[in-house]
Amino acid sequence: MAAAAENRVSREVQLSMAVSSMFPGFRFSPTDEELISFYLKKKLEGYEKSVEVIADVEIYKYEPWDLPAKSIIQSDNEWFFFSLVERSTQT
Repeated sequence: MAAAAENRVSREVQLSMAVSSMFPGFRFSPTDEELISFYLKKKLEGYEKSVEVIADVEIYKYEPWDLPAKSIIQSDNEWFFFSLVERSTQT
């Protein structure tokens, strides 16, 4: 049953990506609650296909102006990434 839900979401993500590139004005615009309760939760549970619309990027390795090109869904002013938080070794 989990596999069926995973495939369904994956198709939805693919459709969302296709629609966003075809129709001007269409936006991927999840709320903070949706980002945490759906996307981050699915990522932590291992449902990678459910969150493939958000790229894994080590944002600390890139200059800010290089990050928009790393986003899966292109936008003029908003980009979404999963990134591990690096802990400072300084005390």
